[in-house]
Amino acid sequence: MTTFNHGWTDERLALKKTAIDFTQREVVPHPDTWERDGEIPRDFQKKLAHAGLLGVGVAEEVGGDGGDLLDVCAMQEGFMEAGWSGGLMAGAYTHGIAIPHIIAAGSPELVDTYARPVPGRAT
Repeated sequence: MTTFNHGWTDERLALKKTAIDFTQREVVPHPDTWERDGEIPRDFQKKLAHAGLLGVGVAEEVGGDGGDLLDVCAMQEGFMEAGWSGGLMAGAYTHGIAIPHIIAAGSPELVDTYARPVPGRAT
């Protein structure tokens, strides 16, 4: 990990380390294949979910893994430091475009139908 200290708590440093370890195991070996195939395998998001990294920053009561914006920043810093590209970040976290708005302003039915199944679920 970088030596620059953002003032992360021990928990955020552990989250960043988890993101680095995940990246080294699940990303670093594959970019050439993904580029050649022109897609990120759907299974990749399931691996993120199983690792507890897909729903960081989404409240547990709506199906996420909990945490706040600084947790998301620590996690993303770990991803990028270990080898993610901006394109991989965008592709893996497309649910981040609509889900926060549905959670903030949607009816309970919308949250149950669209938000709750997405962030931390590995179905």
